[in-house]
Amino acid sequence: MTRYFKLLPTISWEAEGLEAYASFVVDLVQVRTPTSAKTSSPLYFVTALTALLESVAMIVDHHQLVVDKHYGADKMIIIIKHLLDECDRIVRLTLDSWREDRSIKRKLLDVSNSSFSITPARKQSSQVLSQDDDELDPCEIDKLLSEITGMSSQWYLFCKFLVEQMQDGDIKEDTQSSQVTPVLRGPNHEGHQSHVDDDPDAQDSGIQPDLLQLVESSHSHQEFNELLVSYYVPMETQYICTIIDKVFVLVHINTSH
Repeated sequence: MTRYFKLLPTISWEAEGLEAYASFVVDLVQVRTPTSAKTSSPLYFVTALTALLESVAMIVDHHQLVVDKHYGADKMIIIIKHLLDECDRIVRLTLDSWREDRSIKRKLLDVSNSSFSITPARKQSSQVLSQDDDELDPCEIDKLLSEITGMSSQWYLFCKFLVEQMQDGDIKEDTQSSQVTPVLRGPNHEGHQSHVDDDPDAQDSGIQPDLLQLVESSHSHQEFNELLVSYYVPMETQYICTIIDKVFVLVHINTSH
């Protein structure tokens, strides 16, 4: 396949060659379901997403030199677009399975219906020793928060890799220890602007604005932004309030005796 791919630009079939090669590399994406763990494992979905993103990252790393050499340095973004489309499909299925397996809708409803009114009148010893049946277990919330953090961090690390991979070779070494990862900006986070927007000199940094737009407009990027805003924030708030509430109870009991 690679041999024919190299010949297509010589007969002015560049677009056809890139589309064919993109289809070829998309078929190389490996979706490995963790065999040593059940879906109930807190690492199951994190491991599945990690395997997917590592597979795509290896494809980009291994095939970029071929595309750059025979089609031009700016053509790899076409291949990445097809790979991101495949990521979107698998990420959507994975997160849907995660939501269903973890009963996320019900837990979010419980979180939204819960209220924390920390008043001394509410803190009686009989209430302290028993927990309401409908009250969310903080340990369960903590496990969900860890899963969300693990899955999201893998995605944003993958985005960082794509941006750095597509930068000019002379710039990569400087940006590895640099300031901000441009792709951490989402549709609901207008304040988190990248250096491409803020600094005119960043236009010469080797970062491709088209790639940033491609990554940020992908379904996966929007999914993970939504995961943080609509899932992580309310659950983290619930968790912190629960811990503070329990500490307040214990302090009130100790001071009342």
